[in-house]
Amino acid sequence: MGEDILKVFDKFWIDFIRALPGLISAVIVFLFFILFSGKVGKLVRARLDYKTNDVLLSGFFAKITKWLFVIAGFVIAMEILGLAILAGGIITGAGLSAVILGFAFKNIGRIFYRVFYWLLIGPLKSVI
Repeated sequence: MGEDILKVFDKFWIDFIRALPGLISAVIVFLFFILFSGKVGKLVRARLDYKTNDVLLSGFFAKITKWLFVIAGFVIAMEILGLAILAGGIITGAGLSAVILGFAFKNIGRIFYRVFYWLLIGPLKSVI
């Protein structure tokens, strides 16, 4: 029994040592993408601020570009580890969740707007 546990532990340790270079390179690639996503976002924001005068739009596109850069780094790191299918599933699930939450919060926001409108306009109708 003790020898079986040692064999399993030895096999696990050997597999871990074999996977370590891929794990280290995947972490380095992901950290590279995370660190440079801020610089890419600032570059996009500066270029859009130069071309347009809309600060809100340039900030929005800068954040979108930053997050797309981070997601690309995540997918590449998972590809290095051999887990590209898992990364695709995670990204698909996150996108689907974002769509569902977007529709849910759209309806909740509409309800809050109507309630505040009713609360503000209701008392003002008697004054007007």
